[in-house]
Amino acid sequence: VLTRPRLPRAMAPDEIARRVGSSARRAHHEPSVYRALARARRRARTHGPDTPVVVAGSLFLVGEVKGLLERPR
Repeated sequence: VLTRPRLPRAMAPDEIARRVGSSARRAHHEPSVYRALARARRRARTHGPDTPVVVAGSLFLVGEVKGLLERPR
């Protein structure tokens, strides 16, 4: 799942896919980290309830995901 953190200079998901090339052909693009995390979690659950989601990218992206995971539900 390709996304971008809330940072003006962050690369757009479409641009990431373009630069990665054919490896990103099947990747989903989400406009927000919240939606990307939700999609990744749904996809992971299709492989089993304990399947992890790996977040890779900038520290800004990881920090935004961490903030979402630490919010009270």
